[in-house]
Amino acid sequence: MKEIEVKILDIDKEKIVTKLLDLGAKKVFEGDMNIEFFDYPDKRLKNENKILRLRTKGDQAELTFKHALSREGVKIAEEIETHTDDFETTREIIEQIGLKLLIQTQKHRESYLLQISEKEKIQFEFDTHKGIPTFLEIEASSVELVETYVNKLGFNMQDTTTMNGKQVMEKYGQKLSKLF
Repeated sequence: MKEIEVKILDIDKEKIVTKLLDLGAKKVFEGDMNIEFFDYPDKRLKNENKILRLRTKGDQAELTFKHALSREGVKIAEEIETHTDDFETTREIIEQIGLKLLIQTQKHRESYLLQISEKEKIQFEFDTHKGIPTFLEIEASSVELVETYVNKLGFNMQDTTTMNGKQVMEKYGQKLSKLF
């Protein structure tokens, strides 16, 4: 599946939530997330613009493989994701096949979903990391849909960024400590 998204930094969260609710979006998640990134000791995933991420989301764990394809205007990646109810066992499987824990981090996430049609939906994720102002991710099935909702929320595409989470943290002077 293709992931198409942008981030908007330095937002007024309350104002945006009001707009989302007015548009018909529904709150679908709020909670703390523990996130771990894995790679081979030779960093071959990173060198190929790929990541393997394991994170908690409520009582479940999500295992996600991403391959970044483009960062021109919007971030586009191939994404494969599955859910499990056993974070620790999933981590053990990952480590048993030779991947090493590269980075651990935590964040608070608040998620909203706007179902436009049976096939089209758009996700809005408010992420708060320690020491960083809350930012918004907008993810949809097309660039046009992302752009439409960036505008409906009162922004334009020049207000967006395709930075990854690590780059956002570094922008605000925070460092993710690498474990190997």
